[in-house]
Amino acid sequence: MTASIPRSAAAATGHGRAAETIVKVPVPAFEPDATVLRIIGLLRSHYVLTDKIEPLVAALERRRRHGAYRGLQNRAMLASVLTDDLRTASGDGHLSVKLGAGERSDVEGAEDWERSERRRAIQANHGFTSAQVLSGNVGYLRIAEFMEPQASLETATAAMRFVAGTRALIFDLRGNPGGYAGIPEYLATYLFGEGPPVLLSTFQYRPEKAAPDKTYTLAAVIGGRRAGSPAFVLVDRKTASAAEWFAYTLQAFQRARVVGESSAGGAHANEYFDLDEALRLSVSTGVPVSAATGTNWEGTGVVPDIACDPRRAIEVAIEAGAGDVTGPDPDGRPQPDGHPQ
Repeated sequence: MTASIPRSAAAATGHGRAAETIVKVPVPAFEPDATVLRIIGLLRSHYVLTDKIEPLVAALERRRRHGAYRGLQNRAMLASVLTDDLRTASGDGHLSVKLGAGERSDVEGAEDWERSERRRAIQANHGFTSAQVLSGNVGYLRIAEFMEPQASLETATAAMRFVAGTRALIFDLRGNPGGYAGIPEYLATYLFGEGPPVLLSTFQYRPEKAAPDKTYTLAAVIGGRRAGSPAFVLVDRKTASAAEWFAYTLQAFQRARVVGESSAGGAHANEYFDLDEALRLSVSTGVPVSAATGTNWEGTGVVPDIACDPRRAIEVAIEAGAGDVTGPDPDGRPQPDGHPQ
C-alpha cells in the first residue's frame, strides 16, 4: 500500500493548513515609502478579508504621510515596524513583513529561498525531532514544525511506524509555528478508520482568486491506523498555523484531546510576495472552515480540553488517560519542569 500527499494539500498555503506559497514579482531597490505603497497594492489585490482592506490601507497611509517609515535605516527595522502596524490595524497574525530566509538586511546575493528551505528541512529531520516509546507503552512524537510534505513523508511514516504498537499516542506541538499543509492531513488520517475519505475542512478564498479548497483524510496511509486508541495533542501559545489546524481538527472530530494552553489563534492561509530584494509580505489569502464546527480558531486559538501549564502537558496528558508514566521533555530536560521555549 502506498500513500501520497495530494498536490492541492502540498501547494496549499497557510497556517491553518500551512504551506507557504512564494509568489515571485519584480523587486526594486529598498525605498520605505515605496515599499508601503506596494504593500497597499498587494493587500487590495490579495487580502481575503475584503471588508478590512480599506480600513487597513487607511491606517498605513496615515502612518506613511506622517513620516513613520522615512527615518528607518534598514530593512530589519522597516519589517518590524510594518508588521506591528499591519497587525495592530487588522488583528491578523498572518499579516507581516519579513526578511527573506537566509538573507541579511541590505546584503546582496543571498541564498535562494527554496534551496535554503530544503537544507533547513534536512537539518531539522523534517520537523520530527523526537520519537519515543515511554514507559507504559505510550508513544510520543515531538514535531517542531510541519515542513515540505513530499520531502517529509518518509520521515513522518517512519515516526508513525515507530509508535505503531503503542497503546496511546502523544503529539507534542508546543512551540510548533505551523508550516506546510500535507503532513498534518497525513498524520490526522491515522486517527480515522477505514472507509471513504472524510471532509475535514474547506478553505475559502476570494472568488476571483480560487475556488474553495476542500481537505479530506487521505485514502491510504502506510502502516496501521489508530482509530479508537487514546491520542493527545500538546499545545501552547506558540503553537500556530498548520499545527493549530491539526490540533483543532482532531479535537473537533473527537479523535484526540488537546492539552496545555490556548494556542496562537492564527487560522488563515497565507501567501508571500516579494517587496524588494530582501523583504517579503505575508498576506492572508484563505479562511478555513471546519467541517465539524462550521468555524475556525482565528483570534481565539485552539482552546484545550484540559487546560494546564504547558510545561506540565506531558504529565497531565498521562494523568488524563495515556498511562501512569512520566516522560522526558522533547529537549532532553526532565518532566514536568522542562518545556520547549
